[in-house]
Amino acid sequence: MLQGIQVGPLFITNNPDIWKTILVAMGVANIFMYIVMFYPIKYIVKVINFPKARIYPVIILLCTVGSYATQNGNMFDVWAMLFFGVVGYFFAKFKYSIPSFLIGFILGSDLEKYFVDSIKGSGGDLMTFFSRPIGNGIWVLIVISLAYAFYEEWKSKRLARKGKKMNALLLKIDPRDTVAIITEASRKGDVVDGITLLSDIPQGHKVALQDMQKGDEVIRYGVVLGYLLEEVKKGAWINENSLELPPQPPLEALSFSEPEEVSLPRPKRTTFEGYENPNGEYAGTRNILAITTTVQCVSGVVDQLVRRIKGELLPKYPNVDGVVAINHAYGCGVAINAPDAVIPIRSIKNTIKNPNFGGQVMVVGLGCEKLTVDKLLSDEENTPENVIILQDYPASGL
Repeated sequence: MLQGIQVGPLFITNNPDIWKTILVAMGVANIFMYIVMFYPIKYIVKVINFPKARIYPVIILLCTVGSYATQNGNMFDVWAMLFFGVVGYFFAKFKYSIPSFLIGFILGSDLEKYFVDSIKGSGGDLMTFFSRPIGNGIWVLIVISLAYAFYEEWKSKRLARKGKKMNALLLKIDPRDTVAIITEASRKGDVVDGITLLSDIPQGHKVALQDMQKGDEVIRYGVVLGYLLEEVKKGAWINENSLELPPQPPLEALSFSEPEEVSLPRPKRTTFEGYENPNGEYAGTRNILAITTTVQCVSGVVDQLVRRIKGELLPKYPNVDGVVAINHAYGCGVAINAPDAVIPIRSIKNTIKNPNFGGQVMVVGLGCEKLTVDKLLSDEENTPENVIILQDYPASGL
């Protein structure tokens, strides 16, 4: 019983009103949580950058006060909290799975109770656990999970025996560097380039190359990353929790070098075989007929048109390299006057002017789209010779 309510499989059936209230409350709570957390979250996440040496005492203090206050001053809860803290430390130190322990500790009693109830109900027949399809499916997933875990462990050991693991190296880029980057994840006690590691260090992290005192500069790639918050020994792991970041200089204090003048060599050849375009625009290297659409709704018609031109007309014009349809997923039902709408419109306009299209404009529209032809072509280009609007033709036409 919890607050006078029997929890369990029949909770929803026996308490429909309470269940609906819980759903509504969760929905409202999530909405308020989103509103409250949306803006502050970028500042809240910075808590992970606090040095562990400073944040751990605060966590221990809050846990102690909370344990003591929950039961109105019962010291047993405080000792229990400290005991399990020590247990968690040794679990982490000896690489035991803390989530597995918590699941077993919390759900173990319920598991034992339901197991005994099932055995009593079946008269001692263990096959009751294999009598339902859903239960059998869960057993299959359990077996697959265990088999995969054993396979991964076997594969790791096999690769280690074959010596396929790459040897770690320390990368020191600048002679002034006081830390180096380790190329492979390594364990405490490993000797890498003559330096004995004092802790497990992940791949790509920093290793102290010398003994350093609190406040010393940590230099990587010749740049000061920050200042040590505490003394470290040669071979120690240097990470974001070890450093106090240096103050950022104002933008006005930064100096920038002037770009060097580029002197390009004179090419041996100043011409190429290409196709001139009108108005002195860039020359093309291909002679292609391009048909541009104003909206995705006409893409099917234009694709069919391109296929017919390639099959029926293109063989008659060997000087034409090909025919292409310039389709896009834009133009229909869009906010055509939105500030960023200029980006897709400009892209389509520039595609029409591709030098390989010979300066010839061919555009096909539907007639009801937001991206109208006048947004792509000038008045001189928007002519019946260059533009076809499909809604201007009867259904028996194109």
